[in-house]
Amino acid sequence: MLTKNGTIELRLAQKLMLDDAHIGQLIALLQAGKVLAYLFELLSFRRALKLLAMAIAIFLVPVLLSSYPQIHSDFAPSTVLELIQNGAIWSAALVLFCGVGLEFSMANWATTYLQDVGWNKKRASILFSLFWLALMVGRLVAARFITPENSSIAIQAMVLVAAEIVGLMIFSSKRTVGAIAVVGMGLSLAPIAPTTVGLTFAKFPPSDYSSVYGFLSIVGTLGALVVPSAIGILSNLT
Repeated sequence: MLTKNGTIELRLAQKLMLDDAHIGQLIALLQAGKVLAYLFELLSFRRALKLLAMAIAIFLVPVLLSSYPQIHSDFAPSTVLELIQNGAIWSAALVLFCGVGLEFSMANWATTYLQDVGWNKKRASILFSLFWLALMVGRLVAARFITPENSSIAIQAMVLVAAEIVGLMIFSSKRTVGAIAVVGMGLSLAPIAPTTVGLTFAKFPPSDYSSVYGFLSIVGTLGALVVPSAIGILSNLT
């Protein structure tokens, strides 16, 4: 069921992408690698982490003291039993399990990978910040150009590109290729999660949106837990 040719559902997906990609995040993530690399060089690893924890605690105070509007959710666990009978939600769940899993795997292992292919720790941290930059820029671009007509093809294309990049990272040990692969992975993963959610919404009535989003979020979180751990375990075996 597409609402108004899928426009509403894709607009929801575009909003998810824009929420993840505003300019403040772009600047912060671009500089984060440089700041962390500098802190780890200047201080010991333990002291640098303590300093970061203190900085987070300072910003946490106004967050805890602020008041927020009450949110009413229509999510119902019982509805999930009905949703999982629809094959579309399983296709979306598989895409999100792998896509979110890859995104968190990059967050956990990208700097290790970059050092393995020849980059020093400082350069690896800077290149890793470019992964997040590519992810945010990719979501901005996807929010502008993905339409109801091309969204399905766009997702399939990005999934294939991500798979090709994974193969490139496995079989190539050149550091330039490694840097390109890390940035390319950010671009390819950018539209996958938000657009997949939007496409899945189009298969269900609006009353089920909260339950669909809740189910897909759970599956995506499982991917974030399982895939990076599996990579770590497999890397120790090879």
